[in-house]
Amino acid sequence: MGLRIEVIPGESYLHKLDARPKFLLFLILTVVVIFFTDPIYVGTILVALLLLTRACKISVRKTAQIVKASSLLLVVYTLINLVMGPGNVEAAKNPSNILFYLIPTLNWLPVTPQGIVYSTALLLRFVIVIYLLQLVLFTTPVVDIVLALVKWKFPPSLALGTSIGFNFVPVFMNTARSIIDAQSCRGWRGLSSGNLVDKLKALPVFLVPLFLQGIESAQKIAVAIEARGFGYNIGKRTYRREIRLNSVDYGTLVIEVILLAGSTILWYAGYGTYMFTYSLLARMKI
Repeated sequence: MGLRIEVIPGESYLHKLDARPKFLLFLILTVVVIFFTDPIYVGTILVALLLLTRACKISVRKTAQIVKASSLLLVVYTLINLVMGPGNVEAAKNPSNILFYLIPTLNWLPVTPQGIVYSTALLLRFVIVIYLLQLVLFTTPVVDIVLALVKWKFPPSLALGTSIGFNFVPVFMNTARSIIDAQSCRGWRGLSSGNLVDKLKALPVFLVPLFLQGIESAQKIAVAIEARGFGYNIGKRTYRREIRLNSVDYGTLVIEVILLAGSTILWYAGYGTYMFTYSLLARMKI
C-alpha cells in the first residue's frame, strides 16, 4: 500500500489548530529531541504524541505510514549509531563493557550497554521527527501551510516551495517503492541480498530511475506553477481566506514556550543525556 498525502478530515484539536502553532510545535520538539539523547526523555515525548493522536481520534497506524516505509533506513541508522555512537566507542575501550560483537568471528564492531542506550534514544528521535511531520501534514491543508509562512513574512515563492517540499516526501517514497517493485519483477535481486559488493552494484538500478522521476516531477510542478501565473505581481497578492490566532492557539503557544523553557532548564542542569538511563539500569543491575 502506498503512502497517502491527503489531509485526514476531522474536527479535532489538531485539525482546528492554526498552522503556525503546529509548525512551532514541530520545530520545538525537533530541537528538543536533537539535544536530548536519553531514551526515557525522548520516549516520553513519543508516548505523548501517540496519546495526542488518539485523543484527536486520528489513526496512529495511518499517521505512522512514513515510519513504516522508512523501516530499512531506521535499521541502518540504528546499527550505525549502535557501533559508532560516542558512548559505545568510549565504553568499548574497556573490554569488560563489551556485551557482544556484531561480527563475532573477527571480534569486530563491539557493542556495549552504553551504545544500546544511546542508539535507542537516537532511533526514537528519528521516529519522533518523521512521525510528527506526518501528523502535521495529515491535519494541515497545503493552503494553510502557505498562509502561515506568508504571515511570518516569508516570500510567497519560498512558502509555496516549502509546502511542496513537505508534501513531496511521501510522493518520493511512493516512487521508490514503485521502482523497487518494478525492478523486482524484472529479476532484480534488490538491496537485501548478496554481499556488500553486490549491494553497491545494485544501487544504480534503484537510484538512477529514482532521481530521474524526481527531476521529472519537479519539472511538471514548475510548469503547473508558471501556467497559473504564480510569479505575476506576487508582492501585492491577496488571499481569499485569512487565518487568525484564537484563544486555543494562544494557549498552545504558551504550552510550547513552557515546554521549550523546561527542556532548556533540564539540559543545563545536566539531564537528558544517555547516561541518565544507563545509570538507572546500572543501579538496577540490568
